[in-house]
Amino acid sequence: MSKKANYHLQHESVGLLFVFFQLISTLTMLHDSDKLTLKTVRKINSMFHFSDSKNAEILFSWCRVGIKVRDVSIVDVALKFITKQGRMKFVRPLYRDLLKWEEYRQRAIDTFNANRKFYHNICRMMVEKDIQSSEKK
Repeated sequence: MSKKANYHLQHESVGLLFVFFQLISTLTMLHDSDKLTLKTVRKINSMFHFSDSKNAEILFSWCRVGIKVRDVSIVDVALKFITKQGRMKFVRPLYRDLLKWEEYRQRAIDTFNANRKFYHNICRMMVEKDIQSSEKK
């Protein structure tokens, strides 16, 4: 590869990485917004198909946004994701979010129990604590 081609490839990669981090930052801001509506979330998903993403960071962030606005179409996506992706960074926040959604709380608990052996011991213990503390409320 020529030096010129390598230079362009490196700069293109940096540009794509910047766009990726901007996307994650935007999804995080959406999650933190109090003005986000279910209608807006569904419109965004129809345009960008985030719920179909194969990227764990994007899918995690999008699931959190969908759960926050109580988009029932994201529940199956989130539960499938946390039974395939065992990182506590993704698993615990999504279980916490689902445990706060009364209509899907038991389904989240059942999913965790059915997949408990999949998770690392520390992740499993932390989610168990989250389930126990959610029962006290």
